[in-house]
Amino acid sequence: PNAPESVTPFDVAVLGGATLAGTALQAVTLLVVLRREGFRMRSIFPVRGMGLRVTMRATLWLVLSTLMYQASSLAALVIGTRSGTDAEDAGFTGRGYTSLFFAQSITLVVTAVVVASISTVLLQRLSQHYHAGDRAAASVDLRDVMTRVASVTVPIAGLLVALGPLVGEVLFARGNTSIESAQFIGLVLSILAIGLLPNALHNVMLRPFFATSDGRSPFFSALRIGLVAIVVSLLSYWLLPPEWVVVGLAVGYATSFAAEIPFKLRRLRAAVGFSATPELGRGIARLLFGGAVALLPIYAAEILHVGPSGLGVLRSAPSIGAVITS
Repeated sequence: PNAPESVTPFDVAVLGGATLAGTALQAVTLLVVLRREGFRMRSIFPVRGMGLRVTMRATLWLVLSTLMYQASSLAALVIGTRSGTDAEDAGFTGRGYTSLFFAQSITLVVTAVVVASISTVLLQRLSQHYHAGDRAAASVDLRDVMTRVASVTVPIAGLLVALGPLVGEVLFARGNTSIESAQFIGLVLSILAIGLLPNALHNVMLRPFFATSDGRSPFFSALRIGLVAIVVSLLSYWLLPPEWVVVGLAVGYATSFAAEIPFKLRRLRAAVGFSATPELGRGIARLLFGGAVALLPIYAAEILHVGPSGLGVLRSAPSIGAVITS
């Protein structure tokens, strides 16, 4: 009953129709709320002086950024598909691009929920600050949001790193996906989760460029991220056995965002005067260290090789980690 063939065209139509209806209902609800707040839609003519030229220029750069991200995704698709075929010929099933796609879907949901919910408000506040010429207030808001995003992302990333194979088994071990293939998806998920914090910070740090209509900086950021991901993907294809190439693709994806953070900080300092204060660095470092301490009991038996008494002592690690984080 869980086979893909069991899904009928009617089931697909119901799923798509329900999704479309939900989106339409959201739009109608927002229009009602806006109307109650006094918002009225009206045409504005003439359009001269509205800043359309600046908007179009920034939009063009953003389209080029999207193409760069798609190029790196296409490279991962081709390499993952080829290595998956080679791995299947060698007797390893479920080691192709599909594993990376499923794992990325989970991390993208986490990033979208965390970043979209916080950064939407941040973009509005940054636009107001930069329009008023108050770069100091914009920097304060950006540092505050970066800390908040890290405080939400680090615990989620830690759980996914620790429980990735189990999560993969629970979510995907059904139908044509074996337990081994589902656990491999979870392994890829664990590796991608290592780059969850850099990915979230990357998305937050793009907001000052959007607020100042700077499309060039996000493009060059996407270019560097894409190049790192493509290079690591090619090295994985050339150097790793086919059954482990997808793991290399996940490493490349996570590494690309982490490697971009210093370049983005430098560009933010030059463009809008933002600087990462020692307090910001110490705050994120405490979150990472506290999260690592809190996860010690999960890895105690496999990595630390402690006995029952040692494991009992490590049961206090989550509390210690919480104290360090606070």
